Amino acid sequence: MESPATFYFQQFSVRHAQSMKVGTDSVLLGAWAQVANVNRALDVGTGSGLLALMLAQRSAQARIDAVEYNAAAAEEARYNFENSPWADRLAVIECDFLAWRTTTRYDLIISNPPYFEKSLLPPDAPRSHARHTVALHAWQILAFAETHLTDGGRVYLVLPTREATALVASARALTITLTRRCAVRSRAHKPVERLLLEFSRAPYPCEETELVLHTTDHGRSAAYQALTRAFYTKG
Repeated sequence: MESPATFYFQQFSVRHAQSMKVGTDSVLLGAWAQVANVNRALDVGTGSGLLALMLAQRSAQARIDAVEYNAAAAEEARYNFENSPWADRLAVIECDFLAWRTTTRYDLIISNPPYFEKSLLPPDAPRSHARHTVALHAWQILAFAETHLTDGGRVYLVLPTREATALVASARALTITLTRRCAVRSRAHKPVERLLLEFSRAPYPCEETELVLHTTDHGRSAAYQALTRAFYTKG
């Protein structure tokens, strides 16, 4: 978890930015996703709205729908959207994603989905839904994309290595394929801990890259700084 005080949005009130929950997985995914030519985007399980706001900052025209089932989280996202410079392009949809029906097709679908499918559930329900595959599985996001992704659209997910590997294998039954994969290590000597995944309809070979987050002295690596430069202060 990064310190919220170091994270900011261009022209976004410091009071709001400092109160936002900022997780490394979402920061990486929001910065890594390609937003060129995106007119309609969807953030599944938006939480406080972090990913949706990152997309709004990076794209001058994208209209972004943010789905969130938890009432408290949806209210927080709504507050953050309304107090951002991009309020007219951001919309919270408070509902159960699995029960949601829409005819909209999206150029970009993004999610930092639940994970830890095999681990013990935490005692409180909101945290359970946020961290575990209880009500939503990443595969269901891909299944949704089958019918709601534009021809040139892309899906972006971040998952631990084991869950990501299983998802890629199961996605072979779909018409969308893995086109980019970034392996994330905390340090160069550490094992891969997360995978950033891009799926699309393009029949191209998958582009494989790797990102090391920290140097041996615990500072952010040059690659990490370059990727997230628009979102971190110099301090």
